[in-house]
Amino acid sequence: MMRYSLFCRSSLYPFGGVRQLFIESENSRSRDGSRKGGQEMNANVDNAEGLDFLGETTQADALGKIERAYDSEPWWYDIRGFFVLTFAYRCSLTSIIRFFNRNISNNHLEGAIGSGTMFDMILRWRAFRRQRTGRIVGFDYAEPMLAGARKRFAGRSGLRLIHADVARLPFENDMFDSANVANAVHSFPDVDAAFTELHRVLKPGARLAMNVLLHPTGPAILRKIANRINDWGMKKGILETPYERADIEARIRKAGFDVVEAIEAGNTLNVVARKPFAGKTEGRGIESSSKEERGDQAAMFSYDEAFSRNIGWVTPDEQQSLRGKRVAIAGMGGVGGLHLVTLARLGVGAFNLADFDTFSLVNFNRQVGATMSTLDQPKLEVMARTVRDINPDVKLGLFSNGISKDNMDEFFKDVDVFIDGLDYFAFEIRELAYRRCSELGIPAITVGPIGIGAAMLNFLPGRMTFEQYFRLAGQTKEEKALRFLAGLTPAALQRTYLADPSRVRLGSGAGPSMPMACMICAGVAATEALKLMLNRGKVLAAPHAMQFDAYRNKVVRTWRPGGNRNPLQRLLMAFIRYRLCAAAPRSAGPVTGQQPEPVAT
Repeated sequence: MMRYSLFCRSSLYPFGGVRQLFIESENSRSRDGSRKGGQEMNANVDNAEGLDFLGETTQADALGKIERAYDSEPWWYDIRGFFVLTFAYRCSLTSIIRFFNRNISNNHLEGAIGSGTMFDMILRWRAFRRQRTGRIVGFDYAEPMLAGARKRFAGRSGLRLIHADVARLPFENDMFDSANVANAVHSFPDVDAAFTELHRVLKPGARLAMNVLLHPTGPAILRKIANRINDWGMKKGILETPYERADIEARIRKAGFDVVEAIEAGNTLNVVARKPFAGKTEGRGIESSSKEERGDQAAMFSYDEAFSRNIGWVTPDEQQSLRGKRVAIAGMGGVGGLHLVTLARLGVGAFNLADFDTFSLVNFNRQVGATMSTLDQPKLEVMARTVRDINPDVKLGLFSNGISKDNMDEFFKDVDVFIDGLDYFAFEIRELAYRRCSELGIPAITVGPIGIGAAMLNFLPGRMTFEQYFRLAGQTKEEKALRFLAGLTPAALQRTYLADPSRVRLGSGAGPSMPMACMICAGVAATEALKLMLNRGKVLAAPHAMQFDAYRNKVVRTWRPGGNRNPLQRLLMAFIRYRLCAAAPRSAGPVTGQQPEPVAT
């Protein structure tokens, strides 16, 4: 029993804490003219606000029902939750946690979160397994339960709790990558309206996971006990009805979902549904056009066939999930353009791209878009054409003036992963971008072309930040360049084969680069992005770093607690100063006619 009491408080209790009281009278609808959305709950929200009820049910009756349903102490919820799980659901707590844990993305909606007990256990399970957790929005209509959730998750970054009605969600269309509804569907008075709203707010390709209480089966004695518990739940007003499997699957499909998985577990049905891709979807700042507008060749394009050779390393469902993801890449130069092309061939369906520069001859040694036919053309336009030639259905948000403090929120809108393709020496905007990613809960990847290899760092929500690791604030440009190099390459595998150290000019912002290194970077960055977007595979987060050097046939994983404050990093920075700064000629500004490039030592 102790096993269950740890988990069965309030929101885990299958009926309590999750009832979505969204019943609204037809008379009220005609008076208001439209449905009202939910609102973020705070101490000033009136308990009675927005409640209208059918027929003779009054607002006072509804509030009385809520008070009666949630007037028990937590220990009493534990006890009755234990019995409900054991005899009504007839399924294990472990299986429930594992089922819902599978469907948490980096942009997740948790429906009917209640007091947060179960979701807290899921998050703890994820932390134990070192799984990443990004941005999460949780909602519930039951005010007492939501107050408990606010207390439970106080101070947790990346999690926002909303007082909302599942039939009138206050979110934009196509907003979330995943949604869970645990132990609550059978408590919805209007389950069809709930499914329709959840379908609306999920992105194409996104999944909805839910468990639904079925009519009891099994031995007669267990059926009798389960029926008694269900009757009590309906009398209490915290259970609408159990369902037949065929009925609930039909309702899910009616709302527009495809049923991907439906498995009976005891007296529950665990369902995973997916919102299908259906034609064109457009969003603010996103360029999208029909195939007819792009010509006959584009009209012949088939996403499934174009990326079918990915299947095997990813599943068909995962490929469709990638189609619904959006990646932000700042910089279309040495590594940024290759990141874009690689992810486009992976089947990622949307990008936010930023660059203000044009191609020049000095870019030819490593930039994928630099050719004689693209000389002096904007890098952003060239790479946009390239990616549309790969995937005519791709959705692009283009920022031709680069990213700045003014447009950063728009650049990161609806983004699942950020990949740093900025010029090595663009420290000011890089610091701003990583700070905003940390605030928004967006995973950020940097993979630098160092020597003839790649150095990788990931900054994940809730973990060590970019500034905490590199410690660039208040430093000179030359010192920032040195610290960035040391932080990227704690192993410094490239140190033994730099032919001419004088070509590295930290003060002027210039250095040598190799095409092989840029291509290696694209493979590493796309792989990290794949793991983050599909939520599988181990992802190292700073202060962990990894460097692969093809020239030396070595790969090294490092761990530097404190980042550049670490004594080993201080020694490395002293070595770099001695090796490079003394050898490189100093100048007040960039070398004439030469664009600053990544440093390779």
